[in-house]
Amino acid sequence: MAKKIICLSFVLIMCMQSAVFGGEDMAKDRAELYNTISESGDFADVTVWGNYIAALSKDLHGISYTYMGTVWTDIHLDSFEESDVPVSFDTVFTINDIEGFGNQLYAACDRGLVIIITDCQKCYKLKKVCDFDIKEIIFSGSNAEIYGKGGERTFVPIGDLRQNKIDPSEIINLTVNGAYLIDVRDKADYETAHIPEAVNIPIDEIEYIEKAYSKDSVLIFYCYSGVRSQRAVETALELGFVNVYNGGGYEEILSGS
Repeated sequence: MAKKIICLSFVLIMCMQSAVFGGEDMAKDRAELYNTISESGDFADVTVWGNYIAALSKDLHGISYTYMGTVWTDIHLDSFEESDVPVSFDTVFTINDIEGFGNQLYAACDRGLVIIITDCQKCYKLKKVCDFDIKEIIFSGSNAEIYGKGGERTFVPIGDLRQNKIDPSEIINLTVNGAYLIDVRDKADYETAHIPEAVNIPIDEIEYIEKAYSKDSVLIFYCYSGVRSQRAVETALELGFVNVYNGGGYEEILSGS
């Protein structure tokens, strides 16, 4: 019952966040769609994932998502940008729980694995967080609470789970869909050359983002090599932002976009 209450509260929060991008009517539609799909009994688990509804198949091996409930898209889990364990194209995961947090989707699996699914299809992450089969994952404060099938329990900082990297080829796609690209180099470097869509907030002034953007904004930072942009990501997370990415270096973005 406690998990159900937490989930319903989380759905309302996620749907309200989606209102920032699509208005209150969109948030209401998300909530109604979630309820309809949840009550259909067609899936093992259902969660809100940004502006989408994600669902876990009854065989516990597949995840798909939908925007309106009419067309479903399968998520392919055969390639990861980062992985703590060996994975091949025919690897099959037993997924017991899925939860959306920010703009990322988390799948709790057997063997202590958590799959992190992002807007960037080339940036999926596979993290081993414990030595037991995970029954469910709940986000609370700055931690993810991990519960095992045998009653085990552990905590993992959300920052350790979240995938903050993004493939350069995906950056333009995200900015077209409302993400903000931020150049954290010095002003002089920015004025010499920068990505056309980027604004300049030097790393020493990075806390200004708290005044400039809402906490659910999607922010992508870049610099020369990715070092300062990683500092920007970590600062943003400390300030309460949840949808932040390290875009890497300036030249890397130019060559990959």
